[in-house]
Amino acid sequence: MRGRHVRGNRIAVLVLTAGLGLAGCGGSDDGATPSVPTPPAATTGAPATGAPSAPASAAGSTVTADLSEFTITLSQKTFAPGTYTFVVRENGQTSHALAIKGPGVTEQTTTIQPGGAEQRMTVTLRAGTYELWCPVGNHKSRGMDLTITVA
Repeated sequence: MRGRHVRGNRIAVLVLTAGLGLAGCGGSDDGATPSVPTPPAATTGAPATGAPSAPASAAGSTVTADLSEFTITLSQKTFAPGTYTFVVRENGQTSHALAIKGPGVTEQTTTIQPGGAEQRMTVTLRAGTYELWCPVGNHKSRGMDLTITVA
């Protein structure tokens, strides 16, 4: 009887160890590189209102925001409620930044100089309408202003 009890404990330890090992692996078998969470972007101006922005997570989505004279181009057009990391790139000859304001969110990146490093801004979007614009100089009035709807 003792022999079966010891063998049962060994099997339980093996199953537990294998389960913990698999839980730490994550990812998929599609060959994609696993994502690495990024720190929140530096912000200027008023702090976020309402619910705080959530940190990047494996469940979040990445949206590229390309800024140039005088346009903002997003890598996606439709948004569902959730956490998004905006990767903001300055592709023009003038300094730009990206600001977003909507239900529970007021954030902006620091100014990106031409040829400068991209900025990341992670926000949690709820259902509603959000304005995205370039807060540098008069860029907003020159066309760097768009609205997205989260539904």
